[in-house]
Amino acid sequence: MSFSLVTMLGFAMVWVLPEPWREWWGRYADSAVLVLMALLLIPVPLKILYENMREVLQITNPDDTVAQRVNAVMRDITAAEDIVDYSTHIAKTGRIHFIEINIVAGPNFRPQSVPELDRLRSRIWDAIGLPLEQAWLGIMFTADRRWI
Repeated sequence: MSFSLVTMLGFAMVWVLPEPWREWWGRYADSAVLVLMALLLIPVPLKILYENMREVLQITNPDDTVAQRVNAVMRDITAAEDIVDYSTHIAKTGRIHFIEINIVAGPNFRPQSVPELDRLRSRIWDAIGLPLEQAWLGIMFTADRRWI
């Protein structure tokens, strides 16, 4: 619709312009309208390219709802457990979120066995609330900050 309107206006200019310009515009109207439409439509492919490059480079928008949910969950878990620090890396590829959480445990960190760590992982997974087919979750525990 907009393309047709701009094209019609471009060619209607032939009747509006005075004679010296009418002949010049008549020769270049088609090219000028095409250039104008191309310039007006440039933002569409640039936005698509920007979003796809973020996905290729595995850069997630910090305003992403999954990233916000993961950080909220980790703030709650940090308050409940003896966790000194944590870092997250979230990448979205297609429809799947790859979530990596690195946890620095404090000296009084309660979970000591693998089943206890699995219960904490399960608690984090349930709080994030994504279906299994939409996310991959990796959680690493360490007592040394240099590993996060």
